[in-house]
Amino acid sequence: MNILAIDLGKYKSVFCMYQTTTNKHSFGTVNTVPQDRGLSQSNLTFILTNLAS
Repeated sequence: MNILAIDLGKYKSVFCMYQTTTNKHSFGTVNTVPQDRGLSQSNLTFILTNLAS
């Protein structure tokens, strides 16, 4: 199972991709601007987001 957790920011967001079968994880950042709204197609089971202000 693959889990993607995202902490949304006004201009940049941070994410963690976690693979439960291998216990491997990776972190990264993405720009949070109107032109970058979507996620590319991937094999995700859950998407967790933090929407706190």
